[in-house]
Amino acid sequence: MAANPFVDRLITQGTPSQKLQFAAACAERSAGVLFWAVSLDDRMADADLYGHILDKLWSGVAKEGEWARLVEQIEGTPDLVDGHERGGAYSYAFSAGALMHSCLNFARSMFPSGLSGIAEEATNNASRIGFRVGVNLIDEELGEHMRDANAVLLSAAMPSAVDMLRERARSIGRGRLSALKKWGDENGL
Repeated sequence: MAANPFVDRLITQGTPSQKLQFAAACAERSAGVLFWAVSLDDRMADADLYGHILDKLWSGVAKEGEWARLVEQIEGTPDLVDGHERGGAYSYAFSAGALMHSCLNFARSMFPSGLSGIAEEATNNASRIGFRVGVNLIDEELGEHMRDANAVLLSAAMPSAVDMLRERARSIGRGRLSALKKWGDENGL
């Protein structure tokens, strides 16, 4: 994938907190499928973990060693352990969980290329769902990267931008999940 100028700008101009908010928005758009998968197996502890991770990413604040502990916790979830092999909804949950895992590793290291990798992974997840449901979601996801980067860079002047960004990411995620579930109902996912 070609360099994303909006992500590159965020890498050079954004604060650590703003970079984590961008990562959180990417994860939030994919997280619906994780919550769907855990609901299929009634795994409320995993749902709580995923919700906690998203909250931490959005806040950008963690205690000493907390990012590392969250990485270890998510690595033990069924979605990352065997989701890909289980197929169906679980394979989409694997991709969303892998993205959340990448976000946590970025939070732990703040290595600049990690943010570009998160954007690329989010685009791949959107592409995969879009391919399945017959809609081009790549352009939508790239547009969201632009909006996200601009919104978090403006968040210092307008703190409500982050709340609006999170709600927008959730809404898009719900739409993608709804399309995937509809496709699944029609095609036996």
